[in-house]
Formats: sequence, C-alpha cells, structure tokens
Amino acid sequence: MNHRESSSNAHASTHPALTNMGGCNQQEFLTRLKDPLEVTPTHDEFACPPILDDSIFRTTASDEDVVSRFVSQAKAAGTQIHETNENDLCSTINRILTNHKCRNVSLGFVDSPMDQRLRAYFSAEKKLDICPPSSDNSSYLFNVDAGITDVCAAIAETGSLVITTQSRHFRSISLIPPMHIAVVNRKQILADLIDYFDAFRDDVKPKPGFSTLFITGPSKTADIEGELVVGVHGPRSVHIVLV
Repeated sequence: MNHRESSSNAHASTHPALTNMGGCNQQEFLTRLKDPLEVTPTHDEFACPPILDDSIFRTTASDEDVVSRFVSQAKAAGTQIHETNENDLCSTINRILTNHKCRNVSLGFVDSPMDQRLRAYFSAEKKLDICPPSSDNSSYLFNVDAGITDVCAAIAETGSLVITTQSRHFRSISLIPPMHIAVVNRKQILADLIDYFDAFRDDVKPKPGFSTLFITGPSKTADIEGELVVGVHGPRSVHIVLV
C-alpha cells in the first residue's frame, strides 16, 4: 500500500459518514454527513415581513392623481405623451408615424381587437406597410421604422411602462425598432411597483407573462466618457398614446 492509499483509508476511518455507504438513499447519506457536524436542518417558514407605514417608502400619495404623476414623470424621462380618446386613437398613432416619416410598422399584439383595428385603419389609409411579427426570427425588426405595443400596466412613480411577453406579445417589438409607440389606458396606471406586484399575489388573479419589461423613456447609455447617448441599445424615441 502506498502513502496515498494509506492516507485515504485513514481519512475515511475518521469520518463515519463516509463508511458503509452502500445501499443508503440520498437522504440517509446527507444525514450521515450532517450528524457529525451537528447540523440540524430547519424547515420553518419565513416570518411575515413587518407592516410599515406607507409614507416611509412610498413617494406617491394615496390621494394623488396618478395620471398626472405618470405624465409628469414620463416626460421627465424623455418620453413623448399624446393624450387622446378612444375614437381618435388610430388617427393619433397615424399622425405620430407620419410626422416621423415612418414607412412601415410592426404590431405587438397579434390577433387582438387592437391589432385588427389598427390593421384595418392602416389598410384603408394605404400609407404604411405592416410587417408581420415572427416569434422565430426577430431580425426583420431591424428594417422596421416603428413598433406599436400595448402595456400590462404603467407606473406613476417613475413614468415607466410595464410590458409582459406572452405567446402573442413579442418583446423585441418594443426594443429593436428606432421608435416605440405604446398604447396606455388611464385605468392601467398604478401608483408604484408595490401596487403592481400586489396585483399578482392571489392565485385567482392573472400572472405576468414569460418575461417582464420595465421601460422608462428611450434607450440611454453613458458608458463612453460619461457622455449620455440616446438610442444606442434600443429605441431613440418612445411615444405614449394615453387613452
């Protein structure tokens, strides 16, 4: 027996957990490892967090006009706001696209009433090409002038859009084209993220999609020499059509 074999056997003999392992299951083996170390596994549930006064961590007052707060914060982040009504929704979107000389768009809500409504409007106008979305290949979006989406919610505290991706809602439409137009209903505006995540606590309420985006203004970066540059990693402009 060489020195290595001798050391190995000596090591094993001093650790009961490593002897007689044959035939034991995983739990028994882990117990043998923990017992010599006097490790007692605990399975107690986490204690409930303390109830705090909202005024400590919430900046949006309970009686504040969340729509006005959202508009103010979104504008401060560089988002352009277009307030309209349900009847003028399509014409408002068309005016934004025309002012920016857009030639084509991609819609981010497939087979929904909004999708059908916009397709019918643009077909009648015959001014824009609608590029069909694809869940398999998003490279076509690099040749699209604008992406139009709806939102899951909007956050008044930061002026942010919340977009969830699902089988018929594609994330890339809000990220790749140089212009992003988001349709927001006033009823979708929440005070802050606390209210947003509270909406998904109960099992009876709908859950978020496969992934969730929080968009606050156009894409920005200051990686190079601390100079702020807009539109490098995403849309150069974000427009909210507030209905």
